[in-house]
Amino acid sequence: MGWGGGTAVNTLNQLRLHHTRILIAQNKYAETALLARIIIESCKRSENEQQYTLALAEMGIAHWRLGDVRLAEQYLQEGLRLAESLQISVQQAYILHHLGNVMIVQSKFDVARSLLEDAIVLYEASDDLHGFAGSMIDLGTLNMLVGAVGSDRYYTRRAISLYQQINDPIGAALALGNLGYAELTAGEYEAAELHIQQAYTEAVAYGLIWLQFNQLNNLGLTAMMQKDDATAVQWYQKGLSVAVSIDDKVEILYGLAGIVRNRDNPQIAAQLLAAISTIQGEGGHLHLSPFERELNQQLETSVRAALSDTEWKTAVSIGSTLTLNEAISLALTHAEHVPM
Repeated sequence: MGWGGGTAVNTLNQLRLHHTRILIAQNKYAETALLARIIIESCKRSENEQQYTLALAEMGIAHWRLGDVRLAEQYLQEGLRLAESLQISVQQAYILHHLGNVMIVQSKFDVARSLLEDAIVLYEASDDLHGFAGSMIDLGTLNMLVGAVGSDRYYTRRAISLYQQINDPIGAALALGNLGYAELTAGEYEAAELHIQQAYTEAVAYGLIWLQFNQLNNLGLTAMMQKDDATAVQWYQKGLSVAVSIDDKVEILYGLAGIVRNRDNPQIAAQLLAAISTIQGEGGHLHLSPFERELNQQLETSVRAALSDTEWKTAVSIGSTLTLNEAISLALTHAEHVPM
């Protein structure tokens, strides 16, 4: 493949690539993958290597978000090889950055750190402050996942400062939410609530539904960790009102199941856990942090310990037949009930 291709085709593909970024920002990953596939096939004919490289990157990002990390890594690695051969540092940085995220999902933390640090060097060299700040956020997330308390917030605060410097309130809101989540996992609930609330306010101001959902879910979790179940239910209900995907609703359902268990109803909590397991087995791609996975494991252990084998099997039998909407309705009914 070499440089070339018709100007009209290149212009069309450039517009398509721009649209993939919009789709990614809107969390429309299946549509992103479809459009990226069209661009890839078109670039094979037009022999435009630069656009082909970017399309591979967008395809990789879409598959990462859809939960297929194997395909994501494959596309991103191919895109990185091309970007390196073309010596286009901005594309290299972009791909390294997202390849780092794919490695985080696979818990390959040392590899992820190396990739993100390489991306930061290239972003800085090309004066791409947006990319630089985004990599800082992800390095903060990585440090949180490996338990590097302090380092996680150092990188996230740097990202906030960078976004404020370049007047990007949306990026700053995203970083604020990440800072709040790091504080939540560290048990610093007052600080967490403050920063998550700030992120939520900005998300509402800019109409960012996906960011609103993330913050509402985290506010629910923060309230639940402080044993304020009534407030947690209110946040989770607001979260359901803006939930877009099945995975969004399943995240809320986990929180509601925890509240139901707190309210001494292990049979219903078991039904909800069984419903979640069935729904996830039908194609869910829920990505949970180690913190959330541990909480959910503790919940299941607590529920099973409270039930006999027969009670557990009966609850699982009932729960596995529930639809997602039925499970949510059941969870809200019992989570909202305050025991006498």
